[in-house]
Amino acid sequence: MKILLVQAYLGRREAFPVYPLGLAYISTALYGKGHEVQIFDPNITTNPYDDLREYVSSFNPDIVGISLRNIDNQYRIAPFYYYTYFQRVLEIIKKKDPGIKVVVGGAGFSMFAEKIMQRNLSIDFGLYLEGEESFPELLENLNKPDSVSGIYFRRKGEVLFTGYRPLPDFRKLSIPQRDFIDISPYLDHLESLGIQTKRGCPLKCTYCNYPQLSGNKVRIREVKSVCDEIEYLIKQFGIKQFMFSDGVFNMPLNHAKEICEEIIKRNLKVKWSAWMEIKHAKKDFLLLAMKAGCISLTFSPDGVSQNALDGLQKELREKDVKDSLNLFISDKNIR
Repeated sequence: MKILLVQAYLGRREAFPVYPLGLAYISTALYGKGHEVQIFDPNITTNPYDDLREYVSSFNPDIVGISLRNIDNQYRIAPFYYYTYFQRVLEIIKKKDPGIKVVVGGAGFSMFAEKIMQRNLSIDFGLYLEGEESFPELLENLNKPDSVSGIYFRRKGEVLFTGYRPLPDFRKLSIPQRDFIDISPYLDHLESLGIQTKRGCPLKCTYCNYPQLSGNKVRIREVKSVCDEIEYLIKQFGIKQFMFSDGVFNMPLNHAKEICEEIIKRNLKVKWSAWMEIKHAKKDFLLLAMKAGCISLTFSPDGVSQNALDGLQKELREKDVKDSLNLFISDKNIR
């Protein structure tokens, strides 16, 4: 089959484009099953809706998959809703070719899957949580979707769910190929191109849905596989920078250390950034990360007082936050 995967349209120009890593994983899985796959990202075109119409016409896909990552920008001072642009993309695709089957997935979809299916009748199927295994299986069973777990579908006007599907073994997924879409628009910003080293998060922060979406147990990739991917991107596309797109890069700490050590061992000349957890960001690890190419990191304690930290279930003490701040302020070697 010919499959077109569409990145979630954000409705406006953001500070930098973000490479559709999730769709690259899905594309690689579909390609491995013999399907012809292309990715379209409306966020990097001047005329996204017109270009989408043209892409659908020229590629003539049998199936269109749409990613819905975020419902809104989660910014109370200046809220912006991405969901309305997702609905517009749906409308354009179905109007262009009513016979195309539309499959929707992504984090934003999975959070409100049943309601989104009920309110958008043009969606034929929904993928709940990670789709590397469920999407190819669905394509083999379009006439009997109830045989595939982790799927939303319609029967006689009713939205049905086939039941929870265990999350994939992340170690067994292939390295995502990056040639289903032109990679060049994503090479100029440090945080445009992502690499995942793990999925799942064991933390219990009250405001975060990552454990719901990717599991509360960490599923790590082999260090060799991570560094093979970095090396592939350097050799194939000449990348010079990327972001580790894990929710938290340095948990478990030994895994992050081994990745840094392997980058150094292979002499991979790249710069990178990552989100990190404060308690595991001690001086020795930070120096190792810098030697491996880290030039930017982000912490998110979200509070300073013990009452705030406890209320957010951050599993941090005031001293952890203050010690980290003091380290960055006082030690010129890690600034």
